[in-house]
Amino acid sequence: MTKDTIHLFMWGYQSHFRIMLGLAAEKVFEAIKAPGKPQALLVGVRRPGIANAHPICIDPEYDAWPLSLFDDFDAGLSKAIAEHPANDMFYTNDPKSTAEKPERIRTSAIKDEVRRRLKCYDDENDVVSFCGMPTPVDRHYVVPVVQVPVSLFQRYPAIERIGFEHKERRLSFIEECMRQLLKDASIALWRPDAGHHLEEFRPGEEVATRAAQALMREVAGMVRQNAALSELFTALNDLAQLRYEGAPNAGSIVLADAKRHRLSFVTRLASPVHLRERRWCRKLMQMASDGAALLSDCEHALGVGRVETIDADDAPFVVSFTEQGWDLHMGDKEILRVRLGRAQLPGEPVDRARFDDNVSRVFAGAPFDLDGLWAIWNALIEIPGGALAIIADDAEAEAARLARQGMRIEPAPANADLLDRARRMDGALLIDPMGRCHAIGVILDGEANDACTASRGSRFNSAVRYVRTEVAARMAFILSDDLTANIEPLLRPRVSTAALENAIVQLEAAGLDEYLKPLHFLDENRFYLDAARCDRINAAVERIGALPKQAGRIYVTVSRFNPHPDLRDAYLVA
Repeated sequence: MTKDTIHLFMWGYQSHFRIMLGLAAEKVFEAIKAPGKPQALLVGVRRPGIANAHPICIDPEYDAWPLSLFDDFDAGLSKAIAEHPANDMFYTNDPKSTAEKPERIRTSAIKDEVRRRLKCYDDENDVVSFCGMPTPVDRHYVVPVVQVPVSLFQRYPAIERIGFEHKERRLSFIEECMRQLLKDASIALWRPDAGHHLEEFRPGEEVATRAAQALMREVAGMVRQNAALSELFTALNDLAQLRYEGAPNAGSIVLADAKRHRLSFVTRLASPVHLRERRWCRKLMQMASDGAALLSDCEHALGVGRVETIDADDAPFVVSFTEQGWDLHMGDKEILRVRLGRAQLPGEPVDRARFDDNVSRVFAGAPFDLDGLWAIWNALIEIPGGALAIIADDAEAEAARLARQGMRIEPAPANADLLDRARRMDGALLIDPMGRCHAIGVILDGEANDACTASRGSRFNSAVRYVRTEVAARMAFILSDDLTANIEPLLRPRVSTAALENAIVQLEAAGLDEYLKPLHFLDENRFYLDAARCDRINAAVERIGALPKQAGRIYVTVSRFNPHPDLRDAYLVA
């Protein structure tokens, strides 16, 4: 149908590459459990001595990022090159580095200037732009850019501390993930026909692991304030997997510098043990209880004890072990969460705002206790192993109906103690929306539906079958043994009909230079479009597709819009 003309041309596969960068960023967000959606773009800066090319290119063009952001870019770049601090560096005995110096300064200045020009867009649109190193592709230096919601940094603020070489350093898992992703993007741009092959980027989990490794090296540098080459992330993962006489890890490690932090030892080792000696360290952790912890300088275990005085600006880092992994804290800030070796952001699988919205929509018209259900959800997350709780408006009646397939109990608050004991039985807990449990060990029934999947186990599929019968308002809390936590159904966010109508009107009036932004918005919100809206969009797209276009340009097709069968009025707001 409609086609996207590349006017600001850099190379033939630029849009393919940008789309793959955006998908890779989304996979990283998924791996680290980051809320929100990243956006990817490419900025091309014409290389010196090239005349037959646009001075600045943006992909996607004619979209959210106006070309005017980069007006007079050459003047700004010249100033950035002249003022670059690397101009004062000299390589007396290294002719190769001396020869490479001008190019390194130019690419570094291009990156800084692109980031500076995007700052005003960031401030107006509540995003933060991360730029990769410019890479020469044909006639342009290409800068890969990923923009992430600024709300992420409000929820997970970066920590600024003195680190390696006694310089101010930043500690942010999100920033490190973007740094690793964009490093891969810059390397991929060196390949011939970048974007032609689908294997340009690493899986999201691998990017997250590399970012966590780099972050923990930065932590070691902040603790010791010197070059820290130890693989702290790997050592902690190895330690988390060990059991001592069958008991899981439950202690903690304080990462501190004996020269700066006042350490009080219960037991101090005569010869520190390297953290690679994980069995020795695991034995030492048996002594770490009642407020005492294993004390480490990020390379060696020094003994067991406490930190006597803590400066809020130079607080030690604390690693707390759990049943399935470990968490990194500094003071009251949780920096990193690792489960089964997978690094992710701290926080709940579903945030409180979305949880409340979901409950209020599922149980609309029925009494429910939001705080009580939130407490049940969080208690189940903290319980080791799998669990299944069904929140049902008809829980009392269902407990009677399924009495032969479970164990009815006198209605009782579903507190953490009851949840922990009841989940040890096979089957589900039946809980009403006010948080009262009516039955435990229930074997659920229900017919298979489209939400069932062979990739998940019986606990997930039985819950999906049961809650989607539409007999009554029901919701399932599903905790799998592999740490996957699901709420079923987790309803899609609601979308404004005014926003949909505005985008459709813009598309109906758009020409070839204006249609992409409203079309992208509608494409991302296909689920919310009924048959009448789909017909209007398809007509507008067909009209735009029939407009005269310059011969020889590259076009990208988009598919027809069709109404989604699961769309309901409840998904739309005015």
